[in-house]
Amino acid sequence: DLERELEEQQRINAHLQSKLSALQENKNRSLLEIPETDTSPKRSKPKSDADESFQLIPQNRDQNETIEPAPSIPRSPASPPPIDLSPRSPSDVKAESLIPPAKELNQKLPPSVDSLKPEPILPSNEGELLLPPKKSGAPGESSTELKNIRRKSDAKELAEEVVMPPGIIRSAQQPKLLEPPSKSGSPSSPPSALPPLPKLDQGTILQGRIRLPDSLVIPASAEIAGNSQPNDTKIVEIGFHPTLCRGHNFDEQPGDDGIYLVLTPLNQTGQAINQPGRITIVAEEQTEEGNRRIAAWEISRAEVEDLLEPIGVSQGFHLHLPWQNQVPSHSSVQVFVKYESLDGRVLVNRKEISLRRTGSRQGSWTPR
Repeated sequence: DLERELEEQQRINAHLQSKLSALQENKNRSLLEIPETDTSPKRSKPKSDADESFQLIPQNRDQNETIEPAPSIPRSPASPPPIDLSPRSPSDVKAESLIPPAKELNQKLPPSVDSLKPEPILPSNEGELLLPPKKSGAPGESSTELKNIRRKSDAKELAEEVVMPPGIIRSAQQPKLLEPPSKSGSPSSPPSALPPLPKLDQGTILQGRIRLPDSLVIPASAEIAGNSQPNDTKIVEIGFHPTLCRGHNFDEQPGDDGIYLVLTPLNQTGQAINQPGRITIVAEEQTEEGNRRIAAWEISRAEVEDLLEPIGVSQGFHLHLPWQNQVPSHSSVQVFVKYESLDGRVLVNRKEISLRRTGSRQGSWTPR
């Protein structure tokens, strides 16, 4: 590859030498010697013979002395040097162009492989490495050993000055291990930090219980958060549970033979108030002739208190109401509820309950 590059550089150099020689010839032709002419206004007029023969007479000469005019010498322009226009042979041009100058050839040659090798980086004197002492008894060995000993002592003093927090083990120190009790002889006494083992009599039966320390036992509250009454206990509405009110099957035969209601007294903000009261319920069916009563139920305050579910998602009074003398002929009934509170106020509400008749299939799932 280097030989090819050298040939290419020589070829380019020969081409440049030929161009340079042509430029030099053109320059020599253009730079011919031209006689200098003074173009100033004083020399613009041609000189006459009278002017050339006119000469000033010096003052120190004698007046009777006669001066003859000097003979005039014709002037001719200087001729330029002869130009060598003889044709050169191609061999001469090639021989001249093939000899490149040493400076240009050295500049265009690619760098050698040895110059591309990275120079080794010598370590600086600022941070000297701690090397182990030499084994051989070479001169200067004692000085290096003294330096190493001084550095080790300085590092040891620095480590002793640093105060480690309690509970942290230095990396240079190994933790102390407790020695296992020896087989022969009496066992070592337990540390004072550990509690002593309880003494067991012969025939004592150990129960599978773990006794926790008193500091870890958290007393549980006996009050239930859901059972706490709200601050506003004034009942303004007797409400139906949104999902639990439905038709009910008591005899496991096809068709509903009663209704199941969950009633909840509510205050102004919609919170449930667990306050029992007298409840009257009437179920009616709407026909072509008008509303027809199916059943009516009267529940006392004491009975209502026994039917109370105080907490949870089903909070309220749970009432199981089977049909009495008549059975509805339609798939729904209108249920009217009247609630009498402890302060004598009467609250009413109504809701339509869907039913499953005898011989009909259940069209939608209802929670039980």
